[in-house]
Order: sequence, then structure tokens, then C-alpha cells
Amino acid sequence: MIFGQRAVLEWKLFLSAFTGTSQGSKIVITTQNDIVASITQAAQTYQLKLMTDTECWELIRSYVLENKSVCSIDQEQERVGKKIAEQCKGLPLAATYIASHLQFKPDLSEWEVVSSNFLHYTTSVLEVLRRSYDSLPCHLKRCFAFCSLFPKGYEVDRKNLVLLWMAVDLLYQPGIESNQRLEDIGNKYLDDLVARSFLQSVDSKKRFTMHDLMNDLAKTVAVDFCYRLEDESSVQIPKRVRHISFCGKQWDSSVASTLTRGAKYLRTFLPLVVSPFGCSKLVEKALDPLPEFSEHTLRCLRILSLSHYHITRLPESFEGLMTLRYLYLSNTEVIEIPAFVMGLHNLQTLFLSNCRQLRTLTESIVDLINLRYLVILRTPLVQMPMGISKLTSLQNLSNFVVGNLNGASLEELRELSHLQGTLHISELQNVVTLEEVSAACLREKPLLKKLVLTWNMEISGRNTIACEQSGLLQMLQPHHNLKKVSINSYGGAIFPKWLGHTSFTSMTSVSLTSCSLCILLPSLGQLPKLKYLSIEKFKILQKVGLEFFYGENGNVSTLEPFPCLEDLSFYDMPRWEEWRFPELEGRIFPRLDKLTIKSCPRLTKKFLKGLPDSTKVDYGKISEPYLPRNKELHKENKELCRPEPESSSRNNEDIFGTSSSDAAASTHGKRMPQTDEDETGFESIKVTKVPQLKKVYASIKRLHIEGCLREKYLPESLLQDCPNLQELLVVSCHSLEALPGEYPSTTLKTLYIRDCMKLEFLETVQTNLIFPQLEDLFIDSSCSNLQEFRFASFQNLRSLSLRHCEKLSGFTVAHNDGRLALESLEIMDCPMLKLFPSGVGTLKLTSLLISICGNLKKLPPDLKEFTSLLSIHINKCPEVEHVAFYASGTYYGFPESLQTLCINFCTKLRPMAWKLNKLPNLRDLQIKGGNDDVESFPPDENLNLLPWGLNSLRISEFKNLRTLNNKALKVLRILRMLEISGCDKLASLPDEGFPSSLSLLRINGCPILKEKIYRKKIEWFKIKHIQRVVIDGEELMR
Repeated sequence: MIFGQRAVLEWKLFLSAFTGTSQGSKIVITTQNDIVASITQAAQTYQLKLMTDTECWELIRSYVLENKSVCSIDQEQERVGKKIAEQCKGLPLAATYIASHLQFKPDLSEWEVVSSNFLHYTTSVLEVLRRSYDSLPCHLKRCFAFCSLFPKGYEVDRKNLVLLWMAVDLLYQPGIESNQRLEDIGNKYLDDLVARSFLQSVDSKKRFTMHDLMNDLAKTVAVDFCYRLEDESSVQIPKRVRHISFCGKQWDSSVASTLTRGAKYLRTFLPLVVSPFGCSKLVEKALDPLPEFSEHTLRCLRILSLSHYHITRLPESFEGLMTLRYLYLSNTEVIEIPAFVMGLHNLQTLFLSNCRQLRTLTESIVDLINLRYLVILRTPLVQMPMGISKLTSLQNLSNFVVGNLNGASLEELRELSHLQGTLHISELQNVVTLEEVSAACLREKPLLKKLVLTWNMEISGRNTIACEQSGLLQMLQPHHNLKKVSINSYGGAIFPKWLGHTSFTSMTSVSLTSCSLCILLPSLGQLPKLKYLSIEKFKILQKVGLEFFYGENGNVSTLEPFPCLEDLSFYDMPRWEEWRFPELEGRIFPRLDKLTIKSCPRLTKKFLKGLPDSTKVDYGKISEPYLPRNKELHKENKELCRPEPESSSRNNEDIFGTSSSDAAASTHGKRMPQTDEDETGFESIKVTKVPQLKKVYASIKRLHIEGCLREKYLPESLLQDCPNLQELLVVSCHSLEALPGEYPSTTLKTLYIRDCMKLEFLETVQTNLIFPQLEDLFIDSSCSNLQEFRFASFQNLRSLSLRHCEKLSGFTVAHNDGRLALESLEIMDCPMLKLFPSGVGTLKLTSLLISICGNLKKLPPDLKEFTSLLSIHINKCPEVEHVAFYASGTYYGFPESLQTLCINFCTKLRPMAWKLNKLPNLRDLQIKGGNDDVESFPPDENLNLLPWGLNSLRISEFKNLRTLNNKALKVLRILRMLEISGCDKLASLPDEGFPSSLSLLRINGCPILKEKIYRKKIEWFKIKHIQRVVIDGEELMR
């Protein structure tokens, strides 16, 4: 078939023969190629779908009955015939050819032979398809043949298929402009194959599959170059094989490992996850052993996937992968990425998703100069490596993790100008200055289509060092081309104006989740193309007014609010009472198809007036509180990122983390049924009325009790009735006075209590007997009479969080409490707490957070005895006095084990007088505010303030700081990062410069110093040797 300009001319020549036809005449064209419809400028096209199995059988049956010698088809023949119809996979051509064979085979045994040898009897179909293949251009032939690696029924992701083609040089085509992206060329090839019916689109052209007969054709034309190892396959691999995949049901990776030894010219090694049931949990055990490649093969290999292999690190024998372009290490237990991987200069794609043991990436990743895709979904990285901004070819960065004091800052996003698709920025509570956020320049990234912003405010201590939240979100304004935005656990009270601005003309989906401190919804009604809107877990929001529809002040605009909104959902908004609608009878949400409201107990149904008649309203049990499936418990120093199961070949989420459905649909999937199994594998149940507890199953492991507003007591037999209970959450039970105390629970490990002010369980229950195995205890805005916490009541407690306990004034520590297991202690917003008792040091604490305790006078007097303590965060405790001093030649102060120390806005806590050089393990130090009298840092009278082992140092809000002390700083031999912020009067840097180890210097809000550096005065020469210098968010160019 001819395409291009010549085809257009020949079509016009053909039409000239019909110039004399009468008006209204039509030409009907049948084709298997969508391109024909474009060339002929068809007025209307009809996409014929595959036939159903029933339709295939009816077609076969009608052919058979045309034979006059066949009067009828008996039951057994019909059974085999329907099986054959299923094998046709809806293809009329296959059904027709098979029917022509069956027409003259009346015996059942002959039908069974046809079914068993289906491929043989459809050879004529393959010959027809082969003629279509022969007409393909060469570049499409190669791409189609490569698809023979995928088994029948496999659904391949669009992006991944293009990356695989790109890795083996199938996307080069002479005559293509040099500035055209390879990905764009690959997408065009893919669309061409779909248009010519060689591939079939699944799920809005995001995933693709091949008809079984097309798969057979691909396998035929690939000859010996592509080989797919399956259960029924021969174990003899052709000598010329270039690309190999294996996907047998038994996952016999040992066979694949053996066969690769002789594959001298191998370019692709690709194990595939395939589930016959569409689930994502096929692999029961990790693959083993690793494939064995010769040195020659390693030098040639372009694609290597080790997904689901039992590995913790890549062996040194893989060091020869010099031409590798595609490396897939997702779903492995790798602990670190070896240095030789970071030296693969040809690497274009690196997948590290679901690597649950991987915490960091080395800074040598900057050597991957050709890296275009870095995919790290559901991998618990603690930070991004510094210098990631040098990966200027990067086009997809699935998750940018903001580190706590270390790692790359957001400003490194600035240089990644080619980012596109989805960008997730997580751990935003770790951002320290607004300047680094502004420097990220998200507004200058027009190719981004979806932006996900996530805070993790449940991590102890992290939110206490964050900068002002509303300003932070304002600085994260994206380009107006953005289509979807998701904001999770935002800690501000209001949203910035950009969210909902009319300039976002492409915005179709908005999701807002767990914005617990928000008192006002953003003005989203003026987004002209918004289709999906989901709002969840706004805990204190009481009113939704006209500003939701029209913007600030609720002034009515000429633009009809929410003109395109189709799906609107609200979940878990316990204090929402009022929803004001504009007076637009019949024009409120004019296109709304579905409105869902769940767990909004105070909202009445009167708001439903004025909606379009066609709107489906699902308010169901509107007063039934919604309890999220994800844990809301504080677990400091524990694994906080629980990977989700890897997507299967039929899963809706692709390997890049972009969902095939819109945000609203994915939100609906989060609703928890009354009985379910959560992501921990626990059987879980939620109850909202005490009588429901009588129906709780004995096997239940996770129990949520929420919104039992009037009950004072729970059944005494509750713990006895749930002998396997491991987690108990009690939320918003305002009248509850006590937990059951008659029967002990030897299995309960986690207890979460929130908004239960009348509860007095700590004083009425012998907790050491009732909860002997409790490990995690979280109390928030509950137990209003709690005045003293007894550590001895919880022998096995590892994590304790006390928040908003208004009467808490102290703790009790017995002389034998050294047996206690407590590791993490968090105390927030407890205004009556004044002192810590002696003896606390006998605890085995590793983490201590104290925040917003306005009357706290002193820290534990025996703090030096906390020999396991690794981190201390003290925030906004204005009365706390100094803790480090000498007495009789003995040092009293922080323990030598301390690694992280953050002191923020504690006026009387004066680090300037401390001898921190006595802390050999201190690596991260932050001091913010409260030192307005300091003119030189460190002061001349305390040159021993800083320990030599510091890796990072942040000082900010020193209002009278003028100089940095050279003598004190030069001892910091391994200092890598120094940040100075909000020091208006700082005018000079150390005369002898900084330690040679310093690789990053950040200066924010220091106008005098900034001017001197920009004018290249003497201060400029002091820092010119430093690898990266960032001033007010802009990297200094030298």
C-alpha cells in the first residue's frame, strides 16, 4: 500500500472517475489501516470490534450447517466448537478459515484434532497477515518483530515499549530531523502499528497487546533473533539469538541462566511478570540464580532486567556492561547501587521501584550523563543525591525525595528543564527555606502533566523544622500546562491562589487529601476544564462557601462555576456543617455525573437542591465515619514507606506510576468496606456503633472504632473476643471513659487514640497487665485528665507519642525502668509540662522530639546517660535552659552517641556556650533563631563549639551575625554542606576560606554578603573553589 503525498494524489485521481455521480452518492471503504481514513478524508469512520466468543461460534455453526450432510450439531460437538471459537480470539478471518475446515469434518474426533492443532489450521490466516507485514516499512517490521518477546495476552505499557525499542536502536530512521526526540519517534511507530492493526490499544492507548495470531506472526518473522522461553518451549536457544525473554508459569530462571551462557551476541535479557488471573502476586519466591553472561555478552548487552531476582547487590562479574542502556532492578532487595553502575555512561533508563531495602543513591549518579528515565516508585529513599541537577538529559523523575538536612535540595530541579509526565515531590516537611523552593522553578517546566506534592507530617520531629507551609506551596506553582495535581498532608490553613486560577486551562483533575489544618477550600470553580475533584480528610473544615465556586470573597463572576466537572467526591470531613451554593437553579455543576459524600456526619442533606436531574448522588451512610486504610500512627525510625505490590501485566497502574484512570476513580478505590484486608495483610474491620462489636470475628487483627459519640464504655469482653488483635484505633469517641480492662490482650501491639477527651484508661486500668505486649502508643487530643505518664506501665513500649495533652505535667520513672524498651519519645503541645524527672536516662531512647511546650524549663538532667540517643529535636520551647556544662571537671550535656541535633526558636537554650566538640558522632547540626546577640559564629570565647565530624551545618535567623569564625570552622575536616539563612548583617566569610571538603554552600537572606560576592570582591575568592554555591536559590556560575 502506498502512503504519503503520492497516495493523496492517487486518491484524487481515483475520485475523478466519480465526478458525474448524482448528489448524495457515497463511497464505502473497508480497510485494516486507520491511515486510509485519513488519506481519503472519510466523513465518518467505524471501528469494528473483535467478535465475541458467542458470535464466533454462531459464525462457525452457520458454516457447518451449510453442509447438507450435517443435520445438526450434538452437545459434545458444540462443547468442542465453542472451545475452538474461543481460540479464534474474536478474529472473523480466523473463524471463517476454521469453519471452512470443520464444514467437512462431521466427526467429534476431527473437531478435537482441529482444536489441538489450532495454529496449523490457521496457517492460511497467517499467510494473509504475512502479506500485510510485507507491506510494512522496514523500521516498523523491526519494531513489530521485537514484540514477539511478549507472551500472548501480555499488556505492555506504552512508555516502556518505546524505551525498549530505543535501547536496541530501533528508533533510528534516515531523514528524521535531528532535533526530534527519540520518544516521539517511538510513539509515532507505535501509533502506526496500531493504525495498521498489528497492535491493539488497551486502556486509552496507554497499554497495548497483540492478537494471538499476530503474536504467532511476530514470532515467525523474528526468526532466530528473538526468543521467548515458555513452559512448552524447547530449551535449545538459537545461536544467533539477540533478544530473549522468559515468562513460564514455573519461572524456571535456572533454565534461563544456563541458556544465556551460549548466547554470545545477546542484546536483551527480559524476564516478564505474567498472571493468568490478572493479579499482581504471581511470584511466590524470588528468582534464582542470576543469569550467567560471558564477557563478550556483557559488552554487547543493551537491555537487562533482574526484576524479582533474589539479589541484594549486583555482582562484580557484571562490571563489563559498558553498552547497557536499559537497567530494570525493580522488585529486588538491592541495598545499594554499586559504583560501576554509576559509570554506565550509555545508560538511558534505570528502574528502581519497589526496592524496599534501598535507602540512598550515591552522588556518583551524576556520571550517568545520558540518563533520561529514573523511576523510583515505592522505594523508601530518604533523600536525593546531591548534584542530581547535572543529569540534564533527565525526562522522567518519578519521585524527588526532600532529605532531612542532607541530600539534594529542591533548587536542583531548576536545571532539569526536560522533565515531563508525572513529578512527585515527597517529604516536603523537610524543606527549610522558601528560597530553595522558589529556585526549583516549576513554572518553567511546561512538559509536566501531573504534579504530586506530599508532606509526611506523621514522622516525628520532621515537621518541626519545616518552613512556613502556605508560602512553600505558593512557591511550588507549576506551569499552566499542568493537567493533574494531587496535594497530600499539606499543613497550611489556606491554599495559594494559583490552585484554581483560570490560567490553568488544561487542568482536568484535582485531588486534595489529609489537609488536616485547612479551614478554607481553594477556589476551584473557575477551572474551565476540571472534570474530577476529590477532597478527603479535612479534619477541621466547617464551611464550604461561595469562594469555592467563584474565588476570593465569593464574588460572582461571569464564568459559570465548574462548567465541566463530572465527578465530585468528599470523604472523612467530620466537622463540615455548611455548604453554601450560588443561586443558579439548574446550573450548579451543569455536567456533574456523580456526587459522592462519605463520612461527613454533621452535613445535612439540604444541600442537594439545585443539582442537575441527571446527577447520581451517593450519600449513602453519610454519618458513617470513614476510616482510611493507611496507618496514621507515628513510627519514628521504622520503615515508613510500605511498597505496594508490583503491577501485573493487567494491572491499571503502569511501571511509571501513572494511573490509567483519573484521580476521582482512584480515590473511590480507597474506600474501605466493613471487612477487608489492608496493605499489611491484616484482616481489618471498622465499627461505628458499639453493638457492632458483638459481630467482630475472632480472627480480626486490626480494629477501628470511630465516631461512637454517646457510648461511655466498650464491652469488657472485647479483648477476649479478639484473641488475635494486634492494632486498635479509637477515634472521636467523645463520651468514652474507659477501655475494657477485665481481660488482658497478649497480642495487641499498637494502640492509637485520638479525640477521646474523657478517656481515663491510664488511671483506671493496670495497663502492664492488660497490654503487656504493646509496642506503639499514640495519644492525641485525648485523656484530658492525664497529668502523669508512668513508663513502668508499658514494659515493651517502643514508640510513644503524646500530643495536645493539656494537663500532662510530668512522667514517672522507677529505679528499675532500665528494662523498658522505649526507643522513640515525642511530646508536642503539652503546655503544663515543666520538668523531666531524673532516671529517664535509663531508657533506651534513640529519638527525642519536644515541640511547643511553652512552660518546659529543663531537659532531662541525666541527658548524658542516654547512651543510645541518636537524634534530638527541640522546637519552640522558649523557657528551656541550657543543658551542657562542666562541674568538677566532668562534662554534663548531650550523650556522645548523638548524631543529629536541631534547636529551633528556643530563646534560653544557648548552644553558643556548649562544648559540642565532646560529641564525636554528631553529624548534623541546625540552630535557628534565639541567638540575636551573637556577632561571630562560633563566638571567640567558645572556639570548641563544633565537633570535627560534622557533615552538615545550618544556622539561620542570627539577626546580628557579622562574621564567621575561621579558627572554629577550619577544624571541620569532613564538612560537606553549610547553609546560612536570614543573617541580614553578615558581611564577611572566613579569611582562610572554608574546609576543602565543603561541596555545597547555601546562602539565603544575607543581602550584604550577596552583594560582595556578586561584585567579585574578596568574598568571591573565598568560595570559588567550592563545587556548588547557591545564593537565594540561584546557583553561582563561575
